[in-house]
Amino acid sequence: MRKFATYFCFIVLLMLLCQSSYSQSVGEPTISAVGIDDKGNREPVITILREEVEAITLLPLLPYIFFEKDQGDLQLGRYKKLTPNEAKYFNENNLVQTMTPLFAYRYILNIVGKRLKENPNDTMQIIGCTDGIELDTLGFIRAKTIQEYFISVWLIDTARLPIIARTLPEKPSITAQLEYTEQSNAENRRVELVADWRIIHPVEIRDIQIRMTPPMIEFQLEYPKREQIVRHSIKAWQFTEDSILYSREGTLLPPNYLWNIEEDTDHQPKNEQQIEFRLFTTDNTNRQQTSNVGNIQVEQQTLFKKKTLKIAGKELHRFNLILFDFASNDLTDYHKRIVEIIYENGRLLPSSKVTVSGFADEIGDDERNRLRSVARAESITGYLMQRYNQIIKPDHIRSVGNGEKDLFKDEWKTPESRMYCRTVQIEIENSISNR
Repeated sequence: MRKFATYFCFIVLLMLLCQSSYSQSVGEPTISAVGIDDKGNREPVITILREEVEAITLLPLLPYIFFEKDQGDLQLGRYKKLTPNEAKYFNENNLVQTMTPLFAYRYILNIVGKRLKENPNDTMQIIGCTDGIELDTLGFIRAKTIQEYFISVWLIDTARLPIIARTLPEKPSITAQLEYTEQSNAENRRVELVADWRIIHPVEIRDIQIRMTPPMIEFQLEYPKREQIVRHSIKAWQFTEDSILYSREGTLLPPNYLWNIEEDTDHQPKNEQQIEFRLFTTDNTNRQQTSNVGNIQVEQQTLFKKKTLKIAGKELHRFNLILFDFASNDLTDYHKRIVEIIYENGRLLPSSKVTVSGFADEIGDDERNRLRSVARAESITGYLMQRYNQIIKPDHIRSVGNGEKDLFKDEWKTPESRMYCRTVQIEIENSISNR
């Protein structure tokens, strides 16, 4: 019996030694976090700064009203329609302060109607168009629908609202790719509003936005024999592992995962509790391993905290430039007028940091759209540097092309969302003193 016990202990010890030897030969999974700044520079991240920033955003008005195929009436729910009595109390400044360009666009008939009411000497052309396949008379019917709304709701005189009817718009959306034919046709079924800047100038919104520094976190995954991994997952959380901020899983183990923490607004840390993260792996022998827990400290700077502690803060000015013609990166007078506003309002300073970001929609070849977004950003950047070369320092401005980007996460379902994605965004960051 004693010999058996000795033999059993020897077997157990041998198994433990084998397991230890296997573990040492294979190694443990590890995970680390690296911060990536706006310029792509990487460095180990120890602390994330979550900062409240005062933001002033100019939301451009897309002066097009779209119609369904073969229809001359406004689509129910697409545009906000008021009664004459409701129109008396409408004020664009009372719209939701966190609204997006598409939200503002829903109110375009009333924003324009109110401005026409306040500028009684201004006129506005109403140009009705078709997709070139529909009945020619639809252009006039559509224009008449819009004219009647301004007359009946906003009490604008008919003489101030001349109608022009045509088939295709003067600058139509046309693509040679058959899979996008319906999207381009839908963009041509519209009424165009042509008026002075007083009527179609952008809407200004003031709100509080969150900036994360660094804006992106790269989780780097290591395992000595990563080809043996058949399943893996990573998690990042606050408080407990059930309070997930970021997670990914898969089969083969990639070298890294990228978390755009600034854009992932629904999962940003909401307090100063540290973020913890961990890697879980399963190899081809069904052996499960877990890395050590990593952590990132979180610092918050609210506007109240900055003012109370007299911490210097930031102010953001954002300008969205739309109305790039289909498949075009040419600057228009509308774009240049917005650029003038940037200077006139004192938002452009020698210390300003300027980011110019170009975007494109889904129609067309991916690489061509990427190049077009780069060209749009560069054309605006070039104009800014030419116009304000005495103010902007070359190392304080950068140009970025983002290619196709669904800015409103609606899969480009409507003509207006596609047109609002043919844009350049100018962001100006200024330091402000709280002393």
